[in-house]
Amino acid sequence: MKLYSISLIVISAILCLFISLYAIDKRYIGMDQVQHFYDMKKWNDKGKLPTTGARFIASSIIDGEFTTPRVPGGAYYIFYTLFYKLANDNLIKARIINFIFGFLILSIFLIWFYKKFGIFTTSIMTSLVLCNPYVIMSITDFWNPNITLIFSFLFFVLLFEYIDSSNEKIKKLSAIFIFPILAVMAQGHFVVFFSMIPTIIVYLIIRFKNTKNYLLYWSLGVFISFLLYLPYIISEFQSGFNNINLAMNIRDSLNKIPFPQIYALIIFPTNEMSSLIGTRFNSILYFWTKDGVYIYSLIFLFLSLLLSVFMFFYSIFVFVKNKKLLKNTNKTLKEIFFIFLIFIPITILSFIIFRSKSGTFHYLYSAFSISFITFIIFFKINENRLKNNVKILISVFFVLNSFAVFLEVYRYIKLFQEPRSEKVLYDVANFIKNDSKGKKLAIYDNFSGIVNKQFEDIFKIYFKDVNLNISSNPDILYAVRDNIVRENWDDNRNNNEMKYLIDNNASKLTNIGGYTIYKFPKIP
Repeated sequence: MKLYSISLIVISAILCLFISLYAIDKRYIGMDQVQHFYDMKKWNDKGKLPTTGARFIASSIIDGEFTTPRVPGGAYYIFYTLFYKLANDNLIKARIINFIFGFLILSIFLIWFYKKFGIFTTSIMTSLVLCNPYVIMSITDFWNPNITLIFSFLFFVLLFEYIDSSNEKIKKLSAIFIFPILAVMAQGHFVVFFSMIPTIIVYLIIRFKNTKNYLLYWSLGVFISFLLYLPYIISEFQSGFNNINLAMNIRDSLNKIPFPQIYALIIFPTNEMSSLIGTRFNSILYFWTKDGVYIYSLIFLFLSLLLSVFMFFYSIFVFVKNKKLLKNTNKTLKEIFFIFLIFIPITILSFIIFRSKSGTFHYLYSAFSISFITFIIFFKINENRLKNNVKILISVFFVLNSFAVFLEVYRYIKLFQEPRSEKVLYDVANFIKNDSKGKKLAIYDNFSGIVNKQFEDIFKIYFKDVNLNISSNPDILYAVRDNIVRENWDDNRNNNEMKYLIDNNASKLTNIGGYTIYKFPKIP
């Protein structure tokens, strides 16, 4: 039986490594990526410690530099600039370093997990974590929510040790470092302040009988967290609280009652990755039906969803009945599942009270690691009750599921990422350069999902060596249509957006990767 578990671990690790290294130089360059690369370069060129993170909203990359509020705290750009410097200012090499860093954190988590739960449950967890679409996407590129997701596994370790450990030194150290880890996660994505942080505070209040024994150490952790924000606080004093004022202006514009996509907690441990594919059903349909329905991965997608739903309700049953929770470790799992449950109403209330944007799945990345608790509970409780032949079947299932995720992510990269990668955009820039023959040019980009001047900014920031003669008073006007984004919308919307090109007799020049390039016969 041990051989099957080891085989599952090795296969999962190999598949994760292979697809991750394959993806690194093929990642999509979109508005978030351009903003982050531009802002990172600014911090890098200044040679100063970053004090703020990513921009709160999508904005014009260059024109919006000083008018867009940013996430308080510079952890994201500290990592980004550090890896970029270590890579000698090479973005692809920086992504490789970032991948090594993320994979190292996941490895630490899984080694710790093995010591706590043994080989069988660890093999299942290895498959679920390393062959998870969100994890793979997080360790292969720079994006501020990725820090929140990856560091959530360190948070899980500390939280478990605080609740479970019989070693007082470990419990105290865990109490000290939980809030600093959450602070780093919040500097990746600010919504951690509206989700996991209030959840832990409420949990500590509910369990105050135990909390008071470690109050000094929790206080020390809060102080360390304050120190992590001290550079930002100092910078705000120096700027007259400019970032806070900009953020408050955005908050005042949020009129809708936000409701977080809390069902993501059930989806995170599965093969489902629709939030990465697009915001509407059209993109999902395109992904699964392009060149024929992708049956194999689709079957395991539904199986993984059904399995996760089952695990959730099984855990609730155990939580209510709790007759099987006899050992200390299982009591700890029950406690973490309790945190998982209270996370739901506390996050919903926090979103409403603080008027956060509802966002997509990445708004809940702070709970990514604890979303696996339902699987852990099931396999920990039933491990000794399962016969060896059943364990073998389970291992075989997760091997097949790991391959299904591998192929699903490969398809996603080929359809959605590689056609819009840095290499493709470089070819687009060179085509426009050769066609324009040095004349002044501009790029029309009034399409859904595209920020004002997005392509002009990409060419200025990433491909300075191409030397496009971009001007606000152009002789030639081009349009670059993102064909992948177009799949997100219905025909009526796409036709309406194309109307400007048609009415002004724009001619199609060529297709390069996922982009179509048009040229106007004259400036409209």
